Amino acid sequence: MSYKSGFIGVFGRPNVGKSTLVNRLVGEKVSIVSRKPQTTRDAILGMRYEETPECGVEWLILDTPGFEQGGGAVHAHMKREVLGAIESCDLALLLFTPPDISDADKRIIETIVSRKIRVVGVINKIDVRSDKSPLLPMIAELTRLGIEIVVPVSALTGDGIDDLTRVIREGIPEGNKQYDGSIYTDRPVRFLVCELIREQLFSHLEQELPYGIAVTIDSFSTGDDGVTDISATIHVEKENHKKIVIGRGGIMLKTVGTKSRKEIRTLLGNPCRLQLFVKISEGWTRSQRKVSEFLGREIDLKTMQ
Repeated sequence: MSYKSGFIGVFGRPNVGKSTLVNRLVGEKVSIVSRKPQTTRDAILGMRYEETPECGVEWLILDTPGFEQGGGAVHAHMKREVLGAIESCDLALLLFTPPDISDADKRIIETIVSRKIRVVGVINKIDVRSDKSPLLPMIAELTRLGIEIVVPVSALTGDGIDDLTRVIREGIPEGNKQYDGSIYTDRPVRFLVCELIREQLFSHLEQELPYGIAVTIDSFSTGDDGVTDISATIHVEKENHKKIVIGRGGIMLKTVGTKSRKEIRTLLGNPCRLQLFVKISEGWTRSQRKVSEFLGREIDLKTMQ
């Protein structure tokens, strides 16, 4: 049987639903989801495998940070992750949301189209608006900007996903299978645990605070009783941020821990004990060394091809 395998990059502004779409396509929770910008800081690879009457297909789907302007080491890290994904992908999905194409969207289109990569435009969140009249002008504008294939979808509800799946499948090139089919992401469990904790912090904390938060694993082991013991540190930049994360009487930290344990238990498939600590790491978002330490490796998918 012949085989198809290729990298599919998912790109767009913050909050256009990239991570929700990646999770939908993979069929597993690969990326954490939040309405707040900077939820995704690292390019994350998700895998999907299928057999068709014609051939086997391996989808290597890259969730990427949102395209946005900004300074500091965190933004520099995110930009490198996006550019690395662009250079590595065989097919690019560019996400947009109604009612129109913004100037920021146009900058993204120019960046991607100039790389001579096959591009599919995806108009997401069509479930949010009952008025579908903006879709046709958006499709016309995207066509004018060089995107010939445009698919309206709702990553949340699944509307239009079958059409998008067919388009993606057709665009994946012939190639050798790169994974054995037993995993759905290249990220280690420790990274996924950090992300699940960070997701709960995003969910429960004030609007500005999560951008200065990172999570690292101090210890991780599974005993003979089948229970995994995890110790993790939440890094913040200021003393008042630490107080907010802990909460009055420790209630916020307890809530985050309880919610995180539930998600981690689902990920691991076994019980876990989770200890959370909060540490002031002043200025970590402006330190390249700390960003590399806290946020993990930068993407280099060319070494995988």
